Amino acid sequence: MGLGPCHKARSFPSQEQLGDVIFSFCTNPDLLADAQWWACYLTTGKHVGLYWAVGTVLLLLLITAPLVLALGFLGAMAARSSRLIFSLLGRGYIAIVRGVPDIAYFLFFVIALRSEERRVGKECYRV
Repeated sequence: MGLGPCHKARSFPSQEQLGDVIFSFCTNPDLLADAQWWACYLTTGKHVGLYWAVGTVLLLLLITAPLVLALGFLGAMAARSSRLIFSLLGRGYIAIVRGVPDIAYFLFFVIALRSEERRVGKECYRV
């Protein structure tokens, strides 16, 4: 059961790409010293998948945190503007950001992400 042609561009390593062992000394774990055993344990497929996931989250954080700070700064500057249109836009932005709890942002993101996955999935598997 394959994932189809749309999922081949992922850079996440599969179990086949990783192989059963990373180091040659990991073939017989009973004979390993502590450091070698930990090296084998921390380089299993599940751990490498965890490392990829944490790296992805940190990369997204490095991209989005400065963007959000810049948007907040622009919204504050617009709210303090002497021009009416900029002031109204800035105050509206601040009212929206203050009025919507964080959980609504998180729920919207998850719902939007799931609907995008379904949309892309339908396009990929259309016969």
